[in-house]
Amino acid sequence: MAADATPSLTRSDILSVRTHAAHEWSLLLGGTTSCALAKDGRSYPAAKFQEGRVAAFGEFSRRITDDTAARQVEAEATAVKATS
Repeated sequence: MAADATPSLTRSDILSVRTHAAHEWSLLLGGTTSCALAKDGRSYPAAKFQEGRVAAFGEFSRRITDDTAARQVEAEATAVKATS
């Protein structure tokens, strides 16, 4: 792929994956919230994992557009991974 080629991974794709992660997070919480679990002193690693995915994909989606060049998409993904 050329350095300025349109990436196969777009912002729309990232938003779709984020939506799926948010849905999984919601299913894992079963009608409660992460805050309510934390206040009760309960730990729920699977839900925390999905929460992290939602946050990371949200950050990633804010850094790119559907027209972002492939090289820049990769750089932004690396930047988000480094801070997550």
